[in-house]
Amino acid sequence: MPEPAHNPAIELHDVSFLTQQGRLLLDRIRLAIAAGTTVAILGRSGSGKTTLLRTVNRMIEPTSGEVLVEGKPIGRGDPIALRRSIGYVVQETGLFPHFRIERNIGIVLELQNRPKDEIHARTRELMAMVGLDPKQFAGRYPHQLSGGQRQRVGLARALAADPPILLMDEPFGALDPLTRAEMQDVLRELLARLNKARLPKTVLLVTHDLDEAMYLASRIVLIEEGRVAADLPSANFLDSEIPSVRQYAKAVHRGLDAATTRQA
Repeated sequence: MPEPAHNPAIELHDVSFLTQQGRLLLDRIRLAIAAGTTVAILGRSGSGKTTLLRTVNRMIEPTSGEVLVEGKPIGRGDPIALRRSIGYVVQETGLFPHFRIERNIGIVLELQNRPKDEIHARTRELMAMVGLDPKQFAGRYPHQLSGGQRQRVGLARALAADPPILLMDEPFGALDPLTRAEMQDVLRELLARLNKARLPKTVLLVTHDLDEAMYLASRIVLIEEGRVAADLPSANFLDSEIPSVRQYAKAVHRGLDAATTRQA
C-alpha cells in the first residue's frame, strides 16, 4: 500500500454502506487522495466503485465511517452546497435537453447568482478549453451534438465554478473507441494545463477500463466486492504480484495475449 497522502483532498475513514436489502456494497473503505492528483477507481461491474464515488458528494450516505473533503467531515454540512463545490461528470452527461449549450455550461454559475457578463465570458472560455468553438456550438441544443461533443459540454459544466475536486463516473464509457481516446486526450491535456496555471484539480475517476486508468491516473485503486483489493501507483500496476491485479490485467489484455500466441 502507498504511504498516506500528504495534504489529502478526500479521505474515507472505514466507510461502509449496507443497502436496505442487506447487501454490503462498501466494506470499511480507507482511502486518502492527495490534492491535485488523479486517482482511478477500477473494478468490475457491481464491485462498489460508483457507490464509493457517490459518498464523496453525499449522493449516498455511508452506513458507517466518515468522509472528509479538504479536511472537513462532510456529514455535518449542507449537502447542496457540497455538491455545488464539486464537479461531477457522468457517462450520459446529464445535460438539460431544453437548454442551449451555453446555458447548460453556465447553469451552476446562475445558481450562484453570478453576473450575466461573467457567466457569458466563463462559458465561452470553457468551451474553448474543451475544444468547442463558441460561435458554432453555444446556441445549439444537446440533441444537435455528437456523443463526444456532449461529453465535452459535460466536462465544461463540471469545471464552470472552478471546483477543486472532480468526480467522474465512467465519463467516456458510452463512446466509441476512437472518440473515447480523443476525450481521454482532452481530459489529460486540460488537467495538465490547469496544473501549469496553478489551478490543479483532484480527480476521482471511476472506470472499468484498465488502459484508461493507466493513461489518466497516477494511482489505481482496485475494488473487489466493496473492499480495496489493491492501491498502487499506475506505473507499478501491471508488475504487481497481487493475485486480483494479475487476474484483472489478464482479463483485460487477453486479446493481446491471444494475438501474441498466434504470432509465435
